[in-house]
Parts: sequence; structure tokens; C-alpha cells
Amino acid sequence: MTEAGTFTHGIVVDGQVCREFVLAEEVFGHTIEVMNDTSLDREALKTPAYYASALLAKRLTVAGIAAVTPEMVIGLSRDDGMQLLVLSAELDDRRQLFRSQTEAAAQGCAGNAEDGFPGGGDSR
Repeated sequence: MTEAGTFTHGIVVDGQVCREFVLAEEVFGHTIEVMNDTSLDREALKTPAYYASALLAKRLTVAGIAAVTPEMVIGLSRDDGMQLLVLSAELDDRRQLFRSQTEAAAQGCAGNAEDGFPGGGDSR
């Protein structure tokens, strides 16, 4: 799952203001990417803020920027940073809702052996 958005202030790179972005839901693969990225400051990764910024950077694609860095995330305006945090929470909520609906549908398909339909479903 992803969520697209437009930063109010954006990230300035080479004199260009980059505002259009896509944020992906957080998966364990992003953690692995952070752990394996030798370009990241190992000492800084020990601090929760830098680590969280590194994770957000791995999840973030910004039009006009080849690779978002933790420093770029840290340098976002307050409004742009808050927008990322809100979208991240919305993605978490959407993922949880999807999983709940999927589980409910799976239980509904399980059926009840007493009704004569072990595979579930409606007999009509």
C-alpha cells in the first residue's frame, strides 16, 4: 500500500523544490534496508530520531530525488514532517483494516459443518 501527497514546502535539491511524493507502508524490508545501508551513519542510527528518519527515507519516493536520505527527512519543514507522520499512521490503519477484513472473510468462508456446507457459503 502507498499514499501519494504533495509537500507544502518540499525538499530543495540543486535549486529545485521537490514536492510530489509517495509514501509506502512500513514493512520489515525497510528495516533490513536501513541495517544494510553502509552509507548511513552507524553512530547516528543508535538514536531513535535518526533511525526513524532513516526508515521514513526508505519508504519515501520524491519526484526529482534519486534517493531520499535521513538528513532530508530531518530537514523537512514542521508541516511537511507532520504530513508524513499522519500519512504513515493512515497507512498503518489501512493495513490493519485490510487484515481484519481478510480475516473476517476467511472465517465467513469456513462455514459450519452443521449446515451441511463444510466449505461455507450460502446454499441458495
